[in-house]
Amino acid sequence: MTGASRGIGQATVGKIRDSCEQLILVGHTKAPAAPVSWTGSGAETYQVDLRDPGERLRFREKLAAREGLPITGFVHCAGSGMPAAVEDVDARVLRDLFELHVVAFVELAQDLLPAMRHNGFGRIVAVGSLAPLRPRSFMVPYAATKAALRTAVQCLAAEVIGDSVLVNCVSPGGVDTDLGRAGREHLAELFERQGRPAPPSRQGDLPRGRAVGAADVARAIAFLLDPENEVLAGQDLVVAGTHVMR
Repeated sequence: MTGASRGIGQATVGKIRDSCEQLILVGHTKAPAAPVSWTGSGAETYQVDLRDPGERLRFREKLAAREGLPITGFVHCAGSGMPAAVEDVDARVLRDLFELHVVAFVELAQDLLPAMRHNGFGRIVAVGSLAPLRPRSFMVPYAATKAALRTAVQCLAAEVIGDSVLVNCVSPGGVDTDLGRAGREHLAELFERQGRPAPPSRQGDLPRGRAVGAADVARAIAFLLDPENEVLAGQDLVVAGTHVMR
């Protein structure tokens, strides 16, 4: 699992740990902590900047050299990106986000798929976003690269379903995490700077106005990873109440 040191990734580790014999956890800002009160055989933790091709390659080499149980699941939670006016979009940031959201996902899937195909079982889940499904101002870098990830997921799902490898996407909206709150605050500032009203809150699309929590997204990821899920593939499971219907 990438992005395992905070937010959705950290919540997902807590949700799935008791159903896993072994966990390989990757974080960017720090190496993820091994789960507490876990009955599995072991957790490997790595600090890797997945935006950097060199760091990715070194991690992939370690992954290829490891011994132990075969890897049957891959969750790509790593994500980043802040709103920006189009005139302020830095091409380097755009490339970094594409490396993080798309290239890292494809490369790690390339590494893990041979064993999954050989064993006739695999589950791959990428964390997308509501952003490309409901485009709004100032979201070009984040929404465009998450849209590319969603398309990669669906193309890969069609390619490997015959090998009993199921690939899906979970797209949350308005998640109550540090990154999500910071993004929404900056988005409001950008609208204010241009003298435009900010988009209405999504709270009315959620039960009793509650926010989407990291645990809500983790439950959706766990559902798609479950071996009892034998048919859902190429799907984008939106975790945002009824917002996608509007």
